[in-house]
Amino acid sequence: MRKTAKNLTGIILMTALVLFCIQAALAISGDDYLREYYRKIKVLTPQTYGNITIYPVQGPGKIYRDIMTLDSAASKNMLIISEIDGGRVNELSIENLGDMPVFIMAGEILTGCKQDRILQDDILIPARSGRIVVTAYCVEHGRWTNESDRFSSGKTFAPNAVRMAAKKEKNQQKVWANVAECYKACEVAAIPAGAPAAAPARIADRKSSNSLQRVYEDKNVKRVIDRGYDVLSGLPDRWRNMTGAVVVVNGEIICADLFGDHELLCAYWDKLVRSYCAEAMNKEYGQRGYYAAREDVEILLSRARHAGMDFTGTPGAGSLISLGSNRVSGTALVWGNALLHGDIFPEYNQEQAPPIYENSRKGGFYRDYNRR
Repeated sequence: MRKTAKNLTGIILMTALVLFCIQAALAISGDDYLREYYRKIKVLTPQTYGNITIYPVQGPGKIYRDIMTLDSAASKNMLIISEIDGGRVNELSIENLGDMPVFIMAGEILTGCKQDRILQDDILIPARSGRIVVTAYCVEHGRWTNESDRFSSGKTFAPNAVRMAAKKEKNQQKVWANVAECYKACEVAAIPAGAPAAAPARIADRKSSNSLQRVYEDKNVKRVIDRGYDVLSGLPDRWRNMTGAVVVVNGEIICADLFGDHELLCAYWDKLVRSYCAEAMNKEYGQRGYYAAREDVEILLSRARHAGMDFTGTPGAGSLISLGSNRVSGTALVWGNALLHGDIFPEYNQEQAPPIYENSRKGGFYRDYNRR
């Protein structure tokens, strides 16, 4: 009996050691792949509309034929996204009923149930996944009544500042504060708070709450976004090798979104462009008086390549890698030793000049952006 127990203990320890070695090997290969991906990115000719400039980029993409997006899976009723135990603000349940993995990008707005949410991180839900618990943040301050049994895709994307508050700060109060800033920047009237943040008012519907979705539904905001969308939406058609974008508002780099291939970028481009245009309505950008040139975009990508990389874990498939340095932050979801999606955000020290713009000049050619 003792011999059997010793043998069983030995098998368990050996299995654990093998799994640890496999995980370490995957971490090394994923790290090397990502740095090589950043190294091979090419910056293409930018497109400007008003105060927003988008630099298309081309990366060493891999074709993903067997992945569904949130919108495509939701349209076929392959996803069940719901509240947990009657509702937890910062957790949701997701189940994939289909035979293909489903990619959900951090920042995609999920509407319904007790409050609209966004996910903290990108996630790839495996086929026939069973119930997976994911971290989420509310983007609808005020409502805490059940609107539906399941979440739906809002077919919109949270602006960069809201994404950052969820992904980097991991702070619900800051997410709500940035949603409030979106209302202010877009000149949409907010509903006065009816209850403390920790105990949302029992408002019956989204039209009576401060939902991020309501900003996009405002007719004036929609008109402004549509103008920018008409100019910028055609970039992937112009650049058939485009796999990502670096976004500049009022001369200030706000983010980079990078995808594994052109088709995956195209699947998200409409929503992303509209979120970039909404972000451009924030007059706070560009107050430092610097203009980001092409060299600064290349510096941003170089700094991402040399940043520290930590494998933070994901409840879904693949590996989630966190980037960190005093110059850039971001994440990357790697699956099958190839990038699904990654984002990069420049880090600014409020007391000094922006660290990215070492080769830049003051000023810029951006004209005033009048939404009226």
